[in-house]
Amino acid sequence: MIKWIVKRLSYKSSTKDKISFFAILLYEFICFPFLIVLEEIKKLFSYLNISNPIYTKREPVIYKEVLVCIHEWAGYKPIRTKRIGNDIKEFKCGLNYQLLRFLNYKGNYTMSITLTISERIKYNYQLPKNVNHIDVSNRGYDFAGFAEFYRQIIEKDPLNKYVILTNSSVEKSIEPFLDNFIKAFEEDESIGFLGISYNTKIYQTIIRNNFNPHVGSFFIMTTSKILRQIVMKNRNKFPGDGITHKLLLIRKGEIKMSSIVLKLGYKLAFVLNDGKLYTFGKGHKFDNGYARWKLPYGDYRQICDNPNTITPLDI
Repeated sequence: MIKWIVKRLSYKSSTKDKISFFAILLYEFICFPFLIVLEEIKKLFSYLNISNPIYTKREPVIYKEVLVCIHEWAGYKPIRTKRIGNDIKEFKCGLNYQLLRFLNYKGNYTMSITLTISERIKYNYQLPKNVNHIDVSNRGYDFAGFAEFYRQIIEKDPLNKYVILTNSSVEKSIEPFLDNFIKAFEEDESIGFLGISYNTKIYQTIIRNNFNPHVGSFFIMTTSKILRQIVMKNRNKFPGDGITHKLLLIRKGEIKMSSIVLKLGYKLAFVLNDGKLYTFGKGHKFDNGYARWKLPYGDYRQICDNPNTITPLDI
């Protein structure tokens, strides 16, 4: 147990963030038996409350502009091959593909693309032409970009629009997808987040039997209104902003955002490799939705054929 904790504190990060992550693990260690049992109780309540819950309806989007934030670290090559651990197939990706994906869009909406980039000066990065950019700190990684995009774009625009938060780690395949993604939102007014990958648990914990489905943060589609609700629910701070410890960032950024969406009464939606849409939501306060989950457990990228791919939705 001690070796496990030390290994996960070895990332380059601020002392404050290391202490925060260690405090979470220490709390879990002290309360370990109770937390293990609590997870099983929540699953039991899910079976007892198997009926479909009533979800929150989103504020409708009537504007035809889609706000896109692509975050990039200047140290990356514009075209690269990415490997995530040993259990996920490597794939080709990069900013060049992401920009082409959105700049070549010819659908029913207009695109407003913002590139947030960290450590641009350090790497003497040559910016793409004709793309709005915002220089950001690398504290918070992708979430530094998402947070600054929120402050400079979302907060200053009172209108409710569709929003895409993404990075350059999306597989290179480029196929028309946006209009059908929006159609999915319009057909189900309770979708809060739509992603292209999922994970059913928190791995950055010693409570291994937890069930906490969340959307992969490398591609999230939502609305301005929902982002404002998330920030308000998170004490007026964008989740993950400024966190330097990678494991703490996953918990306080990626997982936190999906958790708030579910607490607000919305659903999470996932577009799978076969083009099918799967939606998930929680019900009663003590119902974690475990009994209604119908997909394989774990990290979807470990079991799918094409990880991090934006697959056109089959609707």
